[in-house]
Amino acid sequence: MNKLRCIIFFLLLPLFVSTAQNTVNVDNTHYMLRQNKEQTLYKAKGYLINLLGSSINVTKLEADPISSTESGELTTIVYSCDEKNRRGMLFGFFNDVWNKEGVIYSSYAFKNFTYEQTLELVERLDQVIDENMEYLKKDQKTNNIYFDYDDITFVIYYDNKIKMRLFWNNFDSEWESLSFGWLKKRLQQRENK
Repeated sequence: MNKLRCIIFFLLLPLFVSTAQNTVNVDNTHYMLRQNKEQTLYKAKGYLINLLGSSINVTKLEADPISSTESGELTTIVYSCDEKNRRGMLFGFFNDVWNKEGVIYSSYAFKNFTYEQTLELVERLDQVIDENMEYLKKDQKTNNIYFDYDDITFVIYYDNKIKMRLFWNNFDSEWESLSFGWLKKRLQQRENK
């Protein structure tokens, strides 16, 4: 009988562990399993509704996850809400963290940029990369540049292509140059609407 209880306990244990690890909120950072673009969009909708404010009127919200890194560490989402006269970009950050007991969780948080901030950031990144490309290519193993925009530190380096690491609130994520290119293309498309 005890052997049967042990077997049942160990068979059911993963169900309880995965449920317990699904979502926890600590200091406005959420802990959960690794994300993909669709899961990030699902969570971002709740974040955006809180950001934009509730409404008794039907409110239209466009949220487009334009890119996600292969590792799932960073997702870029462009959003707009005409009724609230707001549009911008979100970074969805995801990283593994350890709690005090040594249990590993994946945490996530969103960083919002207004549309004007997004345009300014893209322009700044283009400028910094253009002005420093020769230096970055000169010695790919050692040459890096970095700067802060708002409260994010951008580290840019060249490893057969431009790569960027973003440091924000204990998150360390790579933003691929392809994702940056898709953001620029999407902003151009929205400008031409």
